[in-house]
Amino acid sequence: RVLVEVFSLRQEEQVAELFLDINKAEPVKDVDLPGGASTHEREILHSAVTALQFQYPSFFKESTKCRKPNLNADNFRDALFQSRVIERQKIATDEDLVNYLLHKNAELAERTDDEWAASAVGGGKALMNQIKKAREGNFYLGLVSEWD
Repeated sequence: RVLVEVFSLRQEEQVAELFLDINKAEPVKDVDLPGGASTHEREILHSAVTALQFQYPSFFKESTKCRKPNLNADNFRDALFQSRVIERQKIATDEDLVNYLLHKNAELAERTDDEWAASAVGGGKALMNQIKKAREGNFYLGLVSEWD
């Protein structure tokens, strides 16, 4: 079974507009799929990421393909969900998750430039610019993808 939606359009410009809308669509994140995260887990993730957005607004971007050290909130929620950090860290509330992420951020802040270079794929001037921005805003979570 496949669900199909049929549009009856009379003008070429309507077809072009629909085509653009369809091609701009973003895939649904695993965290938001039915049967993915529980309602409670989804609420924890949403609330915690929103709290970080308010605390570090210059690091959260609308683009789903933003450059490090920036994050997209939906991608961040999904990455946290897929890493199973809530389960592995036995996180019960959004406050617990925020505290865990702030602790992780503080750990990352202690890394030297050499440690960042050793842990990064690539490097060079782009990496140093990313680290510089992270240091200026004291936000490092956008530089990593591991949540353990």
